[in-house]
Order: sequence, then structure tokens, then C-alpha cells
Amino acid sequence: MYLESLRGPYQAALKKAHVAGFAFSFSQSVIFFAYAGAFFFGAYMIKEGEMDFVDVFKVFSAIVFGAMALGQASAFAPDAAKAQASSEVIFPLLDTAPTIDAESDNGEKPHAETVTGTVTFRDCKFRYPTRPDVEVLQGLSLTVDPGQTLALVGTSGCGKSTTVALIERFYDVEAGSVLLDRYNVKNLNVPWLRSQIGIVSQEPILFDCSIRDNIAYGDNSRTPSMDEIIKAARNANIHEFISSLPDGYDTNVGDKGTQLSGGQKQRVAIARALLRNPRILLLDEATSALDTESEKIVQEALDKARAGRTCIVIAHRLSTIQNADKICVIKHGTDISWFDDHKNGTGALTTRLATDASQVQGAAGARLGSLVQNVANMGTAIVIAFIYGWQLTLVIFAFLPFIAIGGALEMKILQGVAGQNKEALEGAGKIANEGIENIRTVASLTKEEKIHQLYIENLRPPYVAALRKAHIAGFAFSFSQSVIFFAYAASFYFGAYMIKEGEMDFTAVFKVFSAIVFGAMALGQASAFAPDAAKAQASSEVIFPLLDTTPTIDAESENGEKPHESTVTSKVTFSDCKFRYPTRPDIEVLQGLTLTVQPGQTLALVGTSGCGKSTTVALIERFYDVEAGSVQLDRYNVKDLNVSWLRSQIGIVSQEPILFDCSIRDNIAYGDNSRTPSMDEIIKAARNANIHEFVSSLPDGYDTNVGDKGTQLSGGQKQRVAIARALLRNPRILLLDEATSALDTESEKIVQEALDKAREGRTCIVIAHRLSTIQNADKICVIKHGTVSEEGKHSDLMAKQGIYYKLNMAQKRQK
Repeated sequence: MYLESLRGPYQAALKKAHVAGFAFSFSQSVIFFAYAGAFFFGAYMIKEGEMDFVDVFKVFSAIVFGAMALGQASAFAPDAAKAQASSEVIFPLLDTAPTIDAESDNGEKPHAETVTGTVTFRDCKFRYPTRPDVEVLQGLSLTVDPGQTLALVGTSGCGKSTTVALIERFYDVEAGSVLLDRYNVKNLNVPWLRSQIGIVSQEPILFDCSIRDNIAYGDNSRTPSMDEIIKAARNANIHEFISSLPDGYDTNVGDKGTQLSGGQKQRVAIARALLRNPRILLLDEATSALDTESEKIVQEALDKARAGRTCIVIAHRLSTIQNADKICVIKHGTDISWFDDHKNGTGALTTRLATDASQVQGAAGARLGSLVQNVANMGTAIVIAFIYGWQLTLVIFAFLPFIAIGGALEMKILQGVAGQNKEALEGAGKIANEGIENIRTVASLTKEEKIHQLYIENLRPPYVAALRKAHIAGFAFSFSQSVIFFAYAASFYFGAYMIKEGEMDFTAVFKVFSAIVFGAMALGQASAFAPDAAKAQASSEVIFPLLDTTPTIDAESENGEKPHESTVTSKVTFSDCKFRYPTRPDIEVLQGLTLTVQPGQTLALVGTSGCGKSTTVALIERFYDVEAGSVQLDRYNVKDLNVSWLRSQIGIVSQEPILFDCSIRDNIAYGDNSRTPSMDEIIKAARNANIHEFVSSLPDGYDTNVGDKGTQLSGGQKQRVAIARALLRNPRILLLDEATSALDTESEKIVQEALDKAREGRTCIVIAHRLSTIQNADKICVIKHGTVSEEGKHSDLMAKQGIYYKLNMAQKRQK
């Protein structure tokens, strides 16, 4: 896909290169024709007595020096054209005034003490801008009184999460109104409105900074004290885990929180919401990723947090909202290890590919052609000069070291600036990428200005450094250019001397001078590429090692065994496995894990968040390799198998499904990379995942674009598309990491039946917090501190009355 997206620009660039090459050669040839015309007409004027030689020479020299300057300036013509084209895109974007302006001071700001927290929807109608044919809300009317808890339930896509987006004013209703107390939210100041709301979403977004900072982002009005942060963490049942980390609250959570498990991320997000002490609390499946023990404690904390606040809860798990003051049922809108390194995060890589790759072109393409041409011109000029007057040429050559020193100094300075700026610019790119990608979270936390300031702070050091070194580079450039004119003066003086002494005639002096002048023009044009060459060299030092990186686990390599599929039984074995994540080497996640899944058997892994359940999935897929012990598929160590072949045998549905910005058809078809699935197969997979009817109801059906990361679908809809994608592959091994966590009760039942059927004849590993979904598993393993604490069938473990029994009873009490 990436290569296909580059094919169009490549073809356009190829055509542009031919046109640009012709235009450049034509303009250069015109200059030389002008010189020839000047010589001819100058001779004629001297012959006619209209001008003497001195005047002709003065005119010619002025034109030549002007042409030199024009030649240097013309080197930047492609950059000027690109800048103009880019400005036509970027300036309108920067000048865009959003309809809902989170930075505007307009709108009412009621005194906080007068806000009661009544939320009212009056006959609200709404369609998403990207799906104007689908009316999500069709006249929604409901009221939440101050301090009341309202629970919204309904099937996926019915409009529950849309209500949250409207309260936060991410969108405005088409008709009807949303009120806070007596105020229409459209009339309230947007930052003020969002500062009154705390939200915990179904898929929590954390920023690439410390746990302390992530929690502190909950309150934008002040700098929270450490005691307040710890209190919020305790209430969200995350304090003890944070304290167990080597860096405690200063631990970096990684790009998008990748260093934490799903449950840990969710609890940090809950702590962030509690810190704000909001008037209105919005909980969109806030406890969906928590294990039974954590959920109970966090649910108690949330119940306590709801006291005195207006609270709107969106839930699929109905046991969590039985104590709500009001429940509304909504229907039809009415009532991997390398990437863990922070240097290789999404923002940094995007910046490198977008910026560095294009900057490398500064030392290639048309610029390289021009450089070769100018070097050839300079070489030819030197040969001609030596032929007609070697003494005068040597005098002029005495100035070349000074010209070279000036050019080298400029190049060195510019290269240093470009190299020093790399890290800062990548950091700025990462912040911009993170802020834009997670704009809903940024907006709900009213952190737009904070992200803006962080972006500016990352750009300030390179700006100051560039400003300082620009003066030095300017001096070096002017020095090298002035030396050229001193060389001209010396050539005039020494040429006159040689004519006087009879060593050379005027024609020879003029030929040497002309050759040197044209050579200097070529040198001037070549020196104009110094900034681009410096940037190109600095960028090449980043981009080429990146492109040449050979991953330890290479998914594109042909190395490794590829057993014949008929011989694969799909037995999975973990033998005394020990593992630490590369970015958290002090924490041993697996401490000697040993377990076996027989062919066709379903193994369920249960345990508290962070115990290592999802790590086992990552090791089977070979996203990482174990430090000690081994993971085996049948009799093969997975390290000895071809990575691409291994992954082709596995289907996976993760806790947070990732969809691509293309059609539903293509997203499902991505499940099998070995062929082009037929439409019947795609529909069959969609039916099995209980998503076909919904897809068919859309105006564009299976051709509907799901948006960036599937934003045009609800959480449950995204999960079902991901399940369909996994089922299409017809895998030997099926990995289900909370595969039904985002589904409503009705959909969950149907999809669970489909998954039960899909598991037949396959080795299946299920990770679950909801123990009711894994009671029929052939074997259940309770993971604690990275080892198997208990294992057996559901009935056996219940009879033991150990950890599993306690977890099960705790969940039953919550129902």
C-alpha cells in the first residue's frame, strides 16, 4: 500500500524531471547565445567607433557577473515552486477557523458554583459528516438531573458513544439541542465546557510521557500536587503497580501507552479523569479492560466518584449499571520490540520517512545532475585556462584554497545545524502526530494549548541554533564569494602585466579570464546546493541506517523452515519461558512459564492485568523472542520457523482492534494475504461475526470506508470486523485477546457461538477477564507473576476453591 501510494508521485516526478531538464538546458543555452551575441555586437561597435574596448568589457563583465548571480538564484527555483505549491495547501489549513473553536474566548463561562450539572437532549438529530446518509440520532430526547447517574445501553452503533461526543461538543447536532443546565452547549465557551467534564473512553489514549504527567493531564487549570496524583491513582487501583516499577510515577508509558497492559492503561485513564474532580463524568465502557478483582475495586471508586456528580455511563456489561438512577435503552438513535524504542515511535518514524527521505534528494536527482554539470564546466574551464595562459591561471588558482575554505566552512556549519536539529525535529513531529492522532482525547482534556506549547518548545532549540549559525554561514558564503572577485582583480592586474611584458597577448588573457569566469559561475551554482547537500548528508545518516536495518525477527526473510501444512498439528508448548520487554528490562514479565496446548484444544488464560497473558500471544506470533526457555509449534522451536509462514498459520483478534483506512471489504480481505478472497467468502466471514446485516444496511455496503483507525464505526462494530478478518484466514491457531469485550449482550452471544464453532479443529488460546466466556475451555490456566499458578477444567478449578474460584465468585456477585 505504501509503495502503491508512492507510484503516482513517482510518475509525476519523472515527467516533471524531463520538463525541468529541458527548461534548465534551454535557459542555460540562451545565456551562452547571449554571450556570443554580445561578443559579436561588441566587436561591431568597436569597429564602427561607437564604443571602445574598455566600455565593451565593462558591459560584458557586468552581464557576466549578473548572470552568475542569476545562475545561483536559479538553483533555488525548484524549491520556490515546491514552496508555492505547499503554501497553497498549508496556509489555508493554518487559517481555517473551526466551527467549534477550542481556543476561542467566545461563549459564556458560568460561575462554577452555579453549575448544577443537568444534561438535556431535546429531539436531537445527528449524522456524521463522513456518513451523511446514515442518521445516527433520530430525535433523541432525555434528561439527566444533577447528581443523577444515567446508563445508556443498546446494540453497537445505536448512538450511545455519539451522545458523549455531542456533550463534549466534538460535533454539533443537526436539529434539536443539547443543554447544560439552562445553557445550550453551542453558546458556552468550549474550553470551559470541556473543563467541567471528565471522560474515560472504551479505548484509553495515553501520551508518550511519564505516568505522573499522564495523570496530571486530567486537570488543565493548575499543576496538581504529587499527593493529589497518588490519591487519584489509589482510587483507580493503579498506585501499587506504579510503585512496583523501578521509576515509579516517572516511568514512561511509551508510544500510545504500549509499555502498559490494556487494564493498566484503562486505570491510568480513570485516575486522570478522577483528578479533574469534574461536575459531569462520562464513562464509556470504563471498566471493560479490567480483571474481576480490579474491576470490583475500581467500580467502587467510580461509584464513590459519581456521588454529587452528573454521570452518564455507556455499558455493554449490564451488571455494572444495575445501581444507575436511570437506564435508557437506545435503539435507532432514539430513546513489537523494535517499535517499543522511543526513537522508533510512530511520530519519529513518520517524520523520518516524510522529511528525511525527501531531503536526501538534495544530494540526488536534478541537483546531482546540476552538480555533475557544474563540476564538468569547471574542469573544462581549467583546462582551457591552462592551455592559453598557465602563468595567469596559476595566479588565479592561488585564491582557490580560500574559496574552498569558505565553501567547506559553510557546508560544515549547515551540516552541523541539520544534524543537531534531527532529534528535536523528530520530537516535534512525534508531538504533532500524537496530538492530531488523538485529538478527541486532547480536546476532552483541554490540552490543545499544552500540546501547542510542547511543539513550540521542541522547535525552539533548533531555531535558536539555526539563527546563531546562520550569521556564521552567511559570513562564510560572503567570504568565498568575495575571494572570487579578488581573484578577478588579480587576474586583471597580472594579465595587464603579462601583456605589457609581452608574455601573453590580449586575446589569450581574455580567453583565460573568460574560462575562469565561466568556471566560477559553475562553482557558484554548485555552492548554491551546499544547504541541500548538508541536509541530505545529515538525513542520509538517519534514513539509510533505518532502511538498512535488519530486524532480529525478520518477517520478510525467506530463512526458516516452512513445514508442509498437512503435517502441522498445531500443538503449542511454552517451556520454562522467561521474558522482559526491551524497554523495561528490570521487570521480568514471565518468570518460567510452562504450559502446553494440545492440537484442537482450547486454552483459556486468566489473571490480573499485567500478569503476562497478552505477552504469551506476542511470543507465539514472534513479535518478541523469549530470553530463556522456548516456545514451540509442534516439534519446532518458533525461532527456527519462517516468520511469515508462522504468522500465516495464526488468526488473532486483539482487545483493541485496529482497522485500516479503507473499505470494510478490504479490511476483512486483509485476513488472508496468500490470495484474493471472493466476495462470498468475505460475506460468510462477516455473517459468522454478526456484522453482515449492519454492513448491508450502509449506503455503500461493503465498500464503506471505515475511516482512520476505524473511526466511522463503533467499538463493537470494529471488533466484529476484526473477528471476521480473523475467521477469513481459516487459521490453524486462533488467538482471542478479549475478542468479545466490546460487544453488547445480544451480539456477544451470537459471536461467541460463531467463535465456538470456529474453534473446532483448531488450537485456540483465549485471554479473558469475563470468566463466563471461557467455562467451556478444555483447559484454564491462571497466570500469576508470569507463571502458571493453577490449571485445569472449569469444574476442577472451582472444586479446588483457589484463585480461579475466588475470581469466579467475585464476578457472580457483581451480576
